[in-house]
Amino acid sequence: MNASAINDAGQIVAWARNDSGMDGAVLLSPCAGALIGSLVEIIRSYELPQGLENSLVTKLENALAALAVGDTETACGLVGAFVNETQAQDGKKLTAEQAGEMIDGAEAIRAAIGCP
Repeated sequence: MNASAINDAGQIVAWARNDSGMDGAVLLSPCAGALIGSLVEIIRSYELPQGLENSLVTKLENALAALAVGDTETACGLVGAFVNETQAQDGKKLTAEQAGEMIDGAEAIRAAIGCP
């Protein structure tokens, strides 16, 4: 398998050969659960005020729980609420760099889930 491109959502286009020897393009998409776990780690690394950290992490953990039962609508709503709170704290309890990284992570999650 040879990777040939990656997009902002973390999806990778690669060329691969199947068991029959046929070559073709494949799309590898990151799992939403893994993306959520990575974003939670990023948030915790910032050493934010406890209330803000808990609020942000809880939204992501609840989105993960919603995905576990197949409720993508709720998961999308929770990730959207995460983005809204992050934007509200940009320049206050979050630096612009922190907010940007968190929003980028949330948008990758939304893409992996298939949010509208």
